[in-house]
Amino acid sequence: MSCDSCLRRADWDIFASSAEESTLDGIESSIKGHIMDALTTACFHFREDWELGPDEKPAEYLVDIDFDLDLYDDWIKPNGQKVLKSSKLTVALYYNGSSSKELVQQWIREKPERDYGDLRPESLPGPGNGLSFVLNGMCDNSKSILRQLRPIEQTVLYDFEKKPLQCDVELSEDELCPGDESEVTINNLLDLGGAQSREFNRIVVHALEGKILGGTPLDIDPEYKAFLVKDGTIKFTYKAPTGGGVPNDKLYIYNSCDISRSDQYNLSRTLTRDKIEEANVEIKDCYEAIAEINWREVVTERGERSFSGRSGSSKQSREYRSEIEATFNMMFEEAATIPMFMNSEYYEYYFVKKIALSDFKATLSDKVYNYSSDSKGWNDQTNTYDGRSTNPRIPEPLKKMYENAQMMVIFDAETKKAKAVLLPNPSLDYDFTINMVQVVIFEDSQGHREFSHENTEHNKKGLTVGIVNESNSSSPTSFQYSPDYLVTSGDGVNYMAGSGKMSNDECPHSEKDYTKCKTERTFSWKFSKKLKTE
Repeated sequence: MSCDSCLRRADWDIFASSAEESTLDGIESSIKGHIMDALTTACFHFREDWELGPDEKPAEYLVDIDFDLDLYDDWIKPNGQKVLKSSKLTVALYYNGSSSKELVQQWIREKPERDYGDLRPESLPGPGNGLSFVLNGMCDNSKSILRQLRPIEQTVLYDFEKKPLQCDVELSEDELCPGDESEVTINNLLDLGGAQSREFNRIVVHALEGKILGGTPLDIDPEYKAFLVKDGTIKFTYKAPTGGGVPNDKLYIYNSCDISRSDQYNLSRTLTRDKIEEANVEIKDCYEAIAEINWREVVTERGERSFSGRSGSSKQSREYRSEIEATFNMMFEEAATIPMFMNSEYYEYYFVKKIALSDFKATLSDKVYNYSSDSKGWNDQTNTYDGRSTNPRIPEPLKKMYENAQMMVIFDAETKKAKAVLLPNPSLDYDFTINMVQVVIFEDSQGHREFSHENTEHNKKGLTVGIVNESNSSSPTSFQYSPDYLVTSGDGVNYMAGSGKMSNDECPHSEKDYTKCKTERTFSWKFSKKLKTE
């Protein structure tokens, strides 16, 4: 006979009897033989000796037997046997997967004590009658207790085990990019009657193309992962396939016939039975992009002037130069494409996934000279400043803000090429140290003297990098943006770049009437995108 359902096996556990062995030889083997004959089917049997090896799968159930035989002490048959008073047979079936035995069902057959009346002594029942009576009612006749349970795997075990036959599968994201992950929840694991599945049941999950992160890999195929039902909610992570070219994926959920404790029979040895549910995952084409933003500012101030007259003379000069350079790298992931037919444009939105400061320096060089003389003497003073930046960083709150921000690429709907890339304006903090040396030489009525002084200042500064030209108010789009964001090179599809430059003659540190000043700022960017494959 072959089993077309889940094969179940039992081991004998406890046998107890009040009968004296000398009174009823072979009582244990006799009772076990009758029970085996009554319960054995194609899908339920008691384990044979060859099935008891250390690597064999443990039996799912245990059977206890208690046979009670009560005889009269002072009533003897002519053959010397004691007369039967009463007998009772109890058969208990236990689940073998709990830390302590869990009773499934218990069956009792008994021959009660009775008044034998005027029966002749040789007709009175002996010990053998007590055994045959309970065995007949428990196991042997067609209407006996155990034979009416056949097949026991359907009448008793199925309702006890509540093998899952249906479930719900929920994905936090059912549309993913290659290599993306989604949290998966399996719940409402129900049996055929709609009852909650028992905690010892196992399910197996397999992704056709992607990967299941979590669970126990099966020995026969590590891509299949086993889970215990436990409280009825199972969670794991699904990772979409990489490499591209896979438009959708399937998650398959299987039940299993294995119900043994995981410490008795490892989850890795679980075998699948029936597919009970499946879930579809759409794998969409997604683009990822990188951008490099460069920003540079150079300020120079140079000049000198002198004056002479009756009362004396004076001379002033200054040489100032400061330079700041910053380079940011950003990674993006495509979020959405939105058409705007009114303006003959469409927009691609990207989420900032990562931002990093790849290069930064800030320097300062400043030399201020002053000379004056009059009838009382003269004074010569030189102040030299030298500044250097250290510890450039993107503050953590700003980094989190940027990594939740969006950027946008504006495309011409007709040419399908980018017109502008509206990048974020990142900020940074840095420490700036200025060393100042002052040398003073003078002569007065007290004579010629000289002294010097040195001082160091430590400052914390901030900088926001961005466009250097204002937005173009004449832009025909619905977005007003700086010409610095215009695409001026690249193919306009997968690679694009642009820049802006500004120059003025403002003097932020000197008097303009005698100093030539120049401030130059440049802003440049490169943006490229490609189809995401992992």
